[in-house]
Amino acid sequence: MNETKLHSKLATRFSRFFASLIDVIIIVIPIAIIMSFTGVPEHIANGTQPSYVYLTIMGLVGVLFFYMFNIKLLFTNGQTIGKKNFRIKIVNLNDNMPTKISLLNRYLVYFGLGFIPIIGNWLSIINVLLIFTKNKQCGHDFIVKTKVIKC
Repeated sequence: MNETKLHSKLATRFSRFFASLIDVIIIVIPIAIIMSFTGVPEHIANGTQPSYVYLTIMGLVGVLFFYMFNIKLLFTNGQTIGKKNFRIKIVNLNDNMPTKISLLNRYLVYFGLGFIPIIGNWLSIINVLLIFTKNKQCGHDFIVKTKVIKC
């Protein structure tokens, strides 16, 4: 397959960004509701930050919500709600549906980097900035051998 044909089939950075934004908003809404009932407004009012353990638990709850909302679409179509709205999907490097393990590992890398103390935020930023390579693969795509294409 020539390079032009390959790149025309890859999802645009724009569609990947906005699909991801939709997925984040879907996660943030229930997390914000939970946090509002578990003392976070008081921390904000007092100028303090909730504990690392609390924030880690909320992060894990967010990952749980992500899978609750997206697992069926991921396992049947290689899509999240955001990806479905932008008509893009995750495939392996041969353009086939990735295995369930590959999909789970993809998001384990995607979310897991942020949980690494001290350097996690930097690793997460590097992970997504890798989309600016010619193959338009983020770090989690490269590690798990997936890509995102138009469908």
